[in-house]
Amino acid sequence: MGVSVSGYNPYSNSNTNEVTLMRLTSKGQVTIPQRIRELAGIAPGSEVEFEFANGQVILQKAAVDEQHRRQRLLATLREITGSATAQPPMRTDDILAMTRGED
Repeated sequence: MGVSVSGYNPYSNSNTNEVTLMRLTSKGQVTIPQRIRELAGIAPGSEVEFEFANGQVILQKAAVDEQHRRQRLLATLREITGSATAQPPMRTDDILAMTRGED
């Protein structure tokens, strides 16, 4: 079974095939080598897609859907809004005193 990594990097003129052997962890994780990430345009926080076709695992950078990303961000913000709000509202000095164990 082979592994292919593909993606579009507008800053790279390379069409070179890159092959690097990596070991899969017991949790099913693998580190994508830096050079491969650079060639595929994959950065921290990038979403990737996996496909299994013709006996190969294909990893590619997912297309960015800005509207979908924005909706997910807004849903997360709505979910956490008010989660750190004290009732009744506390002043910063009161919070600091509480965290320091001061009366």
